[in-house]
Amino acid sequence: MRSSRTWDAMNAHTFSVHVMWTGDRGSGTSDYQAYGRDHEITAALKTSTTAGSAAKAYRGDATRYNPEELLIAALSACHMLWYLHLCADAGIAVRGYDDAADCDLQLDADGSGSLSQRRCFRSCVLKISRAAKKPCSCTRKPTPGASSHAR
Repeated sequence: MRSSRTWDAMNAHTFSVHVMWTGDRGSGTSDYQAYGRDHEITAALKTSTTAGSAAKAYRGDATRYNPEELLIAALSACHMLWYLHLCADAGIAVRGYDDAADCDLQLDADGSGSLSQRRCFRSCVLKISRAAKKPCSCTRKPTPGASSHAR
């Protein structure tokens, strides 16, 4: 049996990114309309840079990823990786996985906001053998505020 100290050390992870603002149009943030929302996201050992901006509704560049899109992408990717893990443990061979995830941003009167809903519309191609290792918990109920739809 593992000691709790070893268990804690094995389950502690740090993830780091570098976000650099590239939207200075010559006068910095001298005025709300004077600066661009463009930025670049990088991380150690990554071979590409992700071009980010605010959403178009917030004076951003619609051709770049906005924070809300990156958040829902992270949630979708985590869900996918967990689903694949559960299927692999249960002896279910996933041959394809596609998810068109979205979320709603609910704005408050004071201008603040929060993501009020997130939805996953996943499609999977499964190969199920009769010798599945154990019952699969791949179809657990979604967490509150989330919904999941098979296509």
